[in-house]
Amino acid sequence: MTEYKCDVSSCLRKAVAICMCQSPYFLACEVHAHYDKPQDKPQDKHKCQKIYSEISASDEKNLISLCLSHEKKVDKSISFLTSACTSLLNGIKQNYKNLLNELTEFKMKILDVRKMSKKSQKISVLENASKAEITISKLISNPSKIAYGWENYRLFDNEDQAKSAIFTNFNEENEENEQSKIMNIQCPHTKNLIKLDVIYRSITEVEILKTDNFPYASGWCRINSELLLIHGGAKQFNIQTKNFTMSEYTYLINTSFNTLAYVTKGPKKSDLGNGILYNGKVYFFGGFNKLSETKASVHKFVLLSKMWMDAADLPQSMGYCSSALANSFIYVSGCPGTEIFQYNPDENLYVSFSDNLEESYKTIFFFNEKLFVIFDRKLMIIGEDHNEYIHEIPIREMFMLGHSTVYQNSLYFILGMYNNKTGKYTSSKLCKIDGRTNLFSVIMNGVLCD
Repeated sequence: MTEYKCDVSSCLRKAVAICMCQSPYFLACEVHAHYDKPQDKPQDKHKCQKIYSEISASDEKNLISLCLSHEKKVDKSISFLTSACTSLLNGIKQNYKNLLNELTEFKMKILDVRKMSKKSQKISVLENASKAEITISKLISNPSKIAYGWENYRLFDNEDQAKSAIFTNFNEENEENEQSKIMNIQCPHTKNLIKLDVIYRSITEVEILKTDNFPYASGWCRINSELLLIHGGAKQFNIQTKNFTMSEYTYLINTSFNTLAYVTKGPKKSDLGNGILYNGKVYFFGGFNKLSETKASVHKFVLLSKMWMDAADLPQSMGYCSSALANSFIYVSGCPGTEIFQYNPDENLYVSFSDNLEESYKTIFFFNEKLFVIFDRKLMIIGEDHNEYIHEIPIREMFMLGHSTVYQNSLYFILGMYNNKTGKYTSSKLCKIDGRTNLFSVIMNGVLCD
């Protein structure tokens, strides 16, 4: 308790009252509470104000309860903060170690090739030749095209690129951890996130503390095991104007703590499909505007600066785009369209990779060094030999809903449809591609439907 001394110089008692009728204020003990007022004029007497108030039993109870509840909240926040910091530091250290190992390995390969590239040096052309000999053979036979594996290594032109690589967990999506079992999908017109355990096939909903509800038909990208990016989408459809009210918001959501980590604004588009993370940037292709017109524009979200930038337009306008990253190339297709395009994000160029597909919804994955393409009742597998193998599957006219996930050498994802006027899911199937057999199967129906 703060204590005050009586203002009477000869008094050593503690002050209990204050008189504010003059300046400076007069603090007085119980004896001198009226010392400054004349005693011969009772009308001039007044009651000094108390400088202390007592804490009642009910006040004590309420205060203790309030302190205890907030103490728990603070302890929990400190725990989350410590955990998040530890996770980030460990991720940065691991990324640095991985990148350093990759570049060291690359340098050794370069040295081996350089040592073996002397004039008149003979190299083996058999299958059991050394890696350096195989590389030299490929380079000599096709000097104009880098197709001998060196393009797969990440090289940096400046420190900012190195920072971006360190801050991005490139390989975390394939790590075997508990988060790999969970798919996180927004629940339209609510603040909720749907969490699906692909192994136990259990579904829970958690509320994300944000000011507005999630739109539908958004673009998404799983950054790592903790961060999910959601952008754009439609809020509602106006029957009179035939226009959609579009969302321009970009949300970064921490799916471990179920919190909104960051929010900003970007292009107003819907049906962007899955985004692709490459060198610290998330690429979104095509989509629709408020008039339901397909777009060819491409945008990328820079994770380090949290800013949107433009990239080279698609060769044609497409919506419901699906894309996959394979080495340094992004393979993308959409609807309408019969081609799969190979996009080089470093050169900002497109080439046609596969043609004569059906004008239907397409879903593309790169998994176990193979490209998987799902379209109307078909699964096409393109291996390292570039041969196409097509299998019949029980899926008709569906596209991917939410991000995919890899767990125990199997790829899990949801295919389905929604009402484009309301955003309500009309069909949804949890699907699996077995990494050992490449077989497709539907393991759960009605995942997101009422």
